[in-house]
Amino acid sequence: MDTKIKAKKHLWQNFLRNKNILASIVWVGELSDKHIIEIGPGPGDLTEMILIKKPLSLDLIEIDTDMFPLLEQRFNGEKITINHNDVLRVNIQNWEWKIPEWIIFTQENTLSKTSYHVYGNIPYYITSPILRHFLYEVSLTPETITVTMQKEVADRILARDGKNSVLSLSCQLMADVEKICDISPNNFVPAPKVWSTCLKFTLKNSDSKSMKKILSIIEKGFSQKRKKLISNLSDRFPREQLSSSFRKLWIDENTRAEDLSQEQWIALSGLLFSDS
Repeated sequence: MDTKIKAKKHLWQNFLRNKNILASIVWVGELSDKHIIEIGPGPGDLTEMILIKKPLSLDLIEIDTDMFPLLEQRFNGEKITINHNDVLRVNIQNWEWKIPEWIIFTQENTLSKTSYHVYGNIPYYITSPILRHFLYEVSLTPETITVTMQKEVADRILARDGKNSVLSLSCQLMADVEKICDISPNNFVPAPKVWSTCLKFTLKNSDSKSMKKILSIIEKGFSQKRKKLISNLSDRFPREQLSSSFRKLWIDENTRAEDLSQEQWIALSGLLFSDS
């Protein structure tokens, strides 16, 4: 790693440096002739691997301006855009994208794409907001999201213990999720205290507005984890309507929110909204 580049604690920077792992992350997707957005490229190690796959365009969203001289020097002559911005403030809309003829810098809050894929080694503390942003908030959702995160968070998304959460369900509603690999701390500079995991989200043809309605029921159901699901939902729906819906779906009234599957949540939301 370049000795002039120092990770900033306040930005939670941990740079993934292992080229074999970086290659495995990139090679799970078809990047050739695709529009790619990379979140937090840092010194550009993942960027380099992405460029090997010859994407149609590559947008780097980086909040740390100290990385810009290194990125400009490393990728001089490449057709990439470096956007100085907070990724949570960047919207993606459906529009014809003009490919730059050389490296350019911008601070645009709106990127225009016809379709695109997201990659990134994202800061652990904003994993959930970033996923929600690209799954639900942007005007045009990506085809895939391939990101590295804390292993504990990845396990929650995958619901390895059989217990769902707002996070796991919010991801499952919009995408099929698969694990690419687990990554030990010694593959990062500086090394974090925990293991990481790379997950790939392949988005479904879901209407984000409809999924948001279902998600609102899920969030209400998980509002007080120690309470029964029917009790949490009673603040929003009449108890009689809830009991009727539970019976139709063979859901026990003693059930807690974490015990329902994605399919049961969708079915329950459909009944509750149709009767309200």
